[in-house]
Amino acid sequence: MEWKKTGIAILSMSMALLFGGCSSQGHVTAYTAEPYYLYAEAMKSAGFKKRISTAYINNTDQVYKTVEQLKENVQPSEAPSVLECDYKEKTCDAYYLGEDGTKVGAVRYIYRYNDSNIRISKSGNNVFTEYTYDKGRLTSIIDYEGTEKSASSVAFHSMEFGYNNDNKATYVKVTDTTTETKSSFDYTLEYDDQGRLVKINAMLNGAIGSYTVLTYREDGLLGSAATYGVTETGNNILTYYEFTYE
Repeated sequence: MEWKKTGIAILSMSMALLFGGCSSQGHVTAYTAEPYYLYAEAMKSAGFKKRISTAYINNTDQVYKTVEQLKENVQPSEAPSVLECDYKEKTCDAYYLGEDGTKVGAVRYIYRYNDSNIRISKSGNNVFTEYTYDKGRLTSIIDYEGTEKSASSVAFHSMEFGYNNDNKATYVKVTDTTTETKSSFDYTLEYDDQGRLVKINAMLNGAIGSYTVLTYREDGLLGSAATYGVTETGNNILTYYEFTYE
C-alpha cells in the first residue's frame, strides 16, 4: 500500500500530536473545548482524574473503510494506556494497564503554571516542555532534553501555531530533530460549530496524507479519534482510539 510506504512518519507525528499518554515523545493531546494540549485541565473541569485509552491498530495491508469494519476484524490493544492525575500536586502519571491491574512503564509528569494559572512547562521522562504565548494565544510548544531548561539545553521537537481571524489555531508546524536529518510536518485544523476541533489533516507534499477525525462526549471530553490514510484507491482507517474516564 503506497501510503504506508511513504506516510508512516506522518502517522507517527499525528499520533504524537493527538496523544500524551505513554509514548516517549508523545506530549500533547487532542483538542477539547479548551486549547488542545490542556487534557489534564479539561479532565479536572469535567470532574475526572483518570483517562483510559483503548487502541485498535491496523498494522496489516487489509483495507478497512469504517471504524465498525476495523473493530470487527482487529482486537483492541492488550494493555490500555492510562493518564491519572493528581491536581493538588499538579502531576499526571502515564502508564499501561497490565492484565493483573498493575501499572506498567509508569512515567510521572510535573506541571507548572504562572500567576494567571496558565501552564508554562511540563517535565517528565527526561523531557522538559516549554509553552510560550503571545497576547494569550499559544504560539509554540518546545521539547528539550533533560528535566529542566538551561543555557545548554537541546531542543529536539517543536510545534508552532498559526491562527485565523477568529483566534482559532488552524495551522501547526511540527519540527523533529531527533534524527540526523531535520524533519518538518504541517497540519491544518478544522472545527465544528461549537468551536471543537473535529479534524486534523496531516499534509504530505501539499496534499492531505492522512487525517484524524475526533468525536466528543456530552460532557465535552474527547470520546474517540480515528486516523485514516489517503490512498489512490480510497481512504483506509489506520488507528482508532476510544477514551473512557473515571
